[in-house]
Amino acid sequence: MHDDREATRGKGNAVPKVINCECGQVVRADSDDELVAKVEEHVRAAHPQLVGKMSREDILAMAEAT
Repeated sequence: MHDDREATRGKGNAVPKVINCECGQVVRADSDDELVAKVEEHVRAAHPQLVGKMSREDILAMAEAT
């Protein structure tokens, strides 16, 4: 069985992206997975009240290609 999500992982999501947080922090990453991980780390450190309230889709919707 072929899983299209696995076929595109590392290809379609390997576009450098950036998120500019309202606090002034800029989070940059080379892939969606890396961006989500970095944003989740930033949220834990700087915005603990938001931990668990942002989905992967929410984070990626805030991202801009660089």
